[in-house]
Amino acid sequence: MINISWLQQQFPDLSSFVALPPTGQKSVFLASHKTDGDVVLKVFLRGADRERIIREIDAPLKIKSPRVPQILDKGSLASPSGNIIWLRERRIAGSNLKDTLSAHGKRSVDAAMRIALHVLEVLEAAEIAGVVHRDIKPGNIIIAPDGSAWVIDFGFARHLDLDSVTSSAAAFAPCTPGYAPVEQFTNQKTDVDGRADLFATGVTIYECLHGENPFVKGTKGPLEALDRIKKTALPRISATGCPSEFVDLIDAMTRGKLDHRAPNVAYASKWMRELAAAHNIV
Repeated sequence: MINISWLQQQFPDLSSFVALPPTGQKSVFLASHKTDGDVVLKVFLRGADRERIIREIDAPLKIKSPRVPQILDKGSLASPSGNIIWLRERRIAGSNLKDTLSAHGKRSVDAAMRIALHVLEVLEAAEIAGVVHRDIKPGNIIIAPDGSAWVIDFGFARHLDLDSVTSSAAAFAPCTPGYAPVEQFTNQKTDVDGRADLFATGVTIYECLHGENPFVKGTKGPLEALDRIKKTALPRISATGCPSEFVDLIDAMTRGKLDHRAPNVAYASKWMRELAAAHNIV
């Protein structure tokens, strides 16, 4: 565990540290920087997979999207337990979508459409950069006070121009059960591309409008959630006032069979932009 007093000595330009719950291979802190204002400091734990760390840092640098927090600085330093890697990124004001849903319940149709529009903007830029996020879910989407959505945490990112760091013999690939499609969690590497992120985004939008993820609700563990995705389709959205074209888009994004799903992110994003324009969503 990283000691805040030690961090303050290492980063004298930072103050007002607040520790967040650790995520995966890193400790995360909110802080204030003398010139950059509110920031997030991520400290990767000793023993973490160095190649995965490098890819997590590189992913948002590759993706040319204003809806991904800007990386302001990065480096390494010696800690009492050995060398560690860190990065500092701009903090986005707001709450993650998971907490928003817990606190306020289902989102309005307009809010869900706006989230879909903004997340697909990021994923289209990621597709161009050859990056698959692989962990789109409510906890990795920040909703700013103005209702805009931002995508965070590229810890599972797959760089399609690089060899996979997951063993081909592994039964499961990195994923969050209940959001990842079959081809991702069963480690079918050659089939994983932006369409995996489309699936997870569609499940997230369903959760926004219905207040629950049917692949997760009532399950006793992750394997049951994975099994549900193998055997059942995501129900069609039935929220009152939801445009039929938007329901069709989410259905196209979440089909279980890969060759039945929307062909790529660019296709889904264009569809969403047209819907947003028709319904005055920005």
